[in-house]
Amino acid sequence: CLDILIKKIETLFPGVPYAFISTVPQEGFIPTDPNNKLETLVSEMAQYAKDRNIPFLDILHDSPLKPWEKDNNKKYYSNPEMPDGDGLHPNLAGHMIMAEKITPFVKKIVEKLENKI
Repeated sequence: CLDILIKKIETLFPGVPYAFISTVPQEGFIPTDPNNKLETLVSEMAQYAKDRNIPFLDILHDSPLKPWEKDNNKKYYSNPEMPDGDGLHPNLAGHMIMAEKITPFVKKIVEKLENKI
């Protein structure tokens, strides 16, 4: 499946660099559960990226969002319709946390590109 996606990206955007970023943590995701499909997906993405030297950012594991913790769900996933959080859609505070992780990741990729020019 990822091979098809990569071929499509490289066909539509030849020479344009790309990277993988995992999904954010979601309510119901338990990191210690080996049968968790999200864990499997992100692990496979990470291995795929590593094998092909594709930059990969693992927000699923490397983030304080953790909506399965009630206080975090409310803090990072709440909205006016769901003040306790929905465990899936980050709010502004959740997006700020994601931006803190994504910004340096993208900057590092851009710096590598600039050094090649």
